[in-house]
Amino acid sequence: EILTNSDGMLNGASLRFDSFVNHTFLLRETPSGQTGTCGGTSSNDDSCHIAYMTVSDSSKQVFHVKQGLEVVEKQDSKSTSFVESKSIISRCKGATKTALKNGKITVEEAVDELISCVTYDVASKLEAASEEISYQAKVRIGIADQLEYYTCAGNLPTSEPIKQRTWYHESEDTTSNVNVLHEHGASKIHAISNFITQDECAAIQKAAKPRLHKATTADGKGGSTYNPHRKAMQAGIPIPWNKEATGDLIARVSRRLYDYTNHATGYNLDVTGQEDIMSIQYFGRGENDTAPDQYKPHCDGDCGGLKHKRGGRVATMVMYCDVPERGGSTNFKNAGVTVKPTFGSAVFFSYLGEDGN
Repeated sequence: EILTNSDGMLNGASLRFDSFVNHTFLLRETPSGQTGTCGGTSSNDDSCHIAYMTVSDSSKQVFHVKQGLEVVEKQDSKSTSFVESKSIISRCKGATKTALKNGKITVEEAVDELISCVTYDVASKLEAASEEISYQAKVRIGIADQLEYYTCAGNLPTSEPIKQRTWYHESEDTTSNVNVLHEHGASKIHAISNFITQDECAAIQKAAKPRLHKATTADGKGGSTYNPHRKAMQAGIPIPWNKEATGDLIARVSRRLYDYTNHATGYNLDVTGQEDIMSIQYFGRGENDTAPDQYKPHCDGDCGGLKHKRGGRVATMVMYCDVPERGGSTNFKNAGVTVKPTFGSAVFFSYLGEDGN
């Protein structure tokens, strides 16, 4: 039983405590100091309730206490898997023992029967879990498809960050604000303020002008091809690293780009052998345009979740040098994240998992 030196815990409060596995705690509802009764789940119930909580071996175990002292345990995947496995083994063990006791099978057959039973039950659980994951993925993608138009033509705001931090770029003695919009072991999305300057944008646009051509996408064979899902103009701009020491603007912003990538991911990428900067320009033709410039949903890396191939992409940085009057957002549809561009900002995203996929 937990005894506190206060008048009790208020609605919405939390209490953290450490204990040992299998210890059970008693929760007792105390009478109101004004009415002398307890607030039950209905007007006819003024009894004081009690409830119990038992500690598991999960470090993420959480209990939610609802009105009427109803205790709901929030299960993590490890605890859920442990309970499921115990249930499967217990059921199969019981069935096998009964068959063995009744002389229907031999000891050797009992071992085979137990293994077969567990294998079948585990396979059934995995199949059900796979179907649930597949269904949820379809629902999520369907919702994202409905939002696609509003991302391109509407005015969706940038998603709320899950955390905020700053990035200090030591070589330039500058600090940028970073909104972390998505951060998993296999993927990250960061929105960075004041990442590229007006002069750096102008230098990129000047270098791109004579190289602009209809946008293409990789064809999977080492070349490129025109794709109806991508409508824009583009130009690849070689990075003049040999001019970095003299303050070349394109080399300067490129160095900043790789420094942030290594800071955010720990990839320790070398600039040698990397892709050119790609200037992509989308042109607006009014709200009644039936075929607007856009880049429809795609993967910058491999969509299949396969092992990363050396030389393949692992991260992308989109830097915004022009901002449309309306629309123009970058939408990460499967993550439910939208980034509305502001001049000089950038959005960084990586997609190399810790497992090498």
